[in-house]
Amino acid sequence: MYHARRMINERVTDQKCITFAYPYAVHNGLVDSIASIYYESARAISDFPNPPEINGEDWYNLSAYQVEFSMPRNSPDDDLDELFDFIDWINNSITNGEWGIHLAHEVVPFSELNTLIGEGAYEPISNEWLTSFCTWLETKSSNYEIWVETIATTTKYVKERENFYYNIISQSNEVIEIEVGDNLNNEIYNYPLTAYMTVPPDWDYVLLEQGSRTDVLESFIMDTSTVVMGEVIPDGGIVTISKFDPSYIAENEFEQPDDFILFQNYPNPFNPTTSIQYSVSSRQFVSLKVYDVLGNVIESLVNEEKSAGSYTIQFNSEELSSGISTKGGYASGVYIYILQSGNNIASKKMILLK
Repeated sequence: MYHARRMINERVTDQKCITFAYPYAVHNGLVDSIASIYYESARAISDFPNPPEINGEDWYNLSAYQVEFSMPRNSPDDDLDELFDFIDWINNSITNGEWGIHLAHEVVPFSELNTLIGEGAYEPISNEWLTSFCTWLETKSSNYEIWVETIATTTKYVKERENFYYNIISQSNEVIEIEVGDNLNNEIYNYPLTAYMTVPPDWDYVLLEQGSRTDVLESFIMDTSTVVMGEVIPDGGIVTISKFDPSYIAENEFEQPDDFILFQNYPNPFNPTTSIQYSVSSRQFVSLKVYDVLGNVIESLVNEEKSAGSYTIQFNSEELSSGISTKGGYASGVYIYILQSGNNIASKKMILLK
């Protein structure tokens, strides 16, 4: 286990290897205790989903669902029963507040499947089956009905959530300062958590700052309180939230900002146009692109050198940036816009709702 982790960390240097898959899914209490020395979690195989709260050694007995296919498998349609059964399993897990891991081995075109089975491959999956499954996942994810992530990220998120604490350091009508932490290893546990923060009723927009991260949030009513929902990193520095006036950008468009900031588009959801505001702190090349949820670039809104300042640009879902009609416009759904300037990158989601 030690050498496996060391070799992976030598090859993948931008993040740490923190999860382990037991060979042939075989393990026991002794193996689990050894895995806990080198990893943050480990997975085996089970038909049961994982509970929302996991403690201690249970992190080294995570359940992964292995789809088992009935024979014969003469056409892609023969595998549809297993696809629908797996989707039902996921939906039931979501209903119960649980989460699952999909375990897959070889993935090949269906035309190569029987050859692979004849060679003794264990439950291979066809490209066609996996594409259908991922299409369903993408739709659920776009509608915010499901969260799709790696085991490592899920481990970080759940452990941070279970160990999260906060303290309000100071609070006034202008600024609120909050300490957030989790008492975990900061070299590993640095994944942003989504947090609800209560603000004064007259704070329609809020500027959230933590370390080098900056975000502009719109408040809303939850029960009887005015709140904002933002991402914070435990032990990532003091979180400062303050009242923000969006009109400041337009009124001070030619003043030099101190930060690289990408603001939430407004309105959001939108149809057919929305405004995207951003600022850069020095003269440099700026790129602002819009992507669909599959990662395809659909619009390049900015692709040129910009002086230091704050800018606003319109995104029209019914026209290309060149002004050419898109023949009905882009489809309703979630889109991502990404701002890049020098070594700085920021992204946000927006919703086109027709």
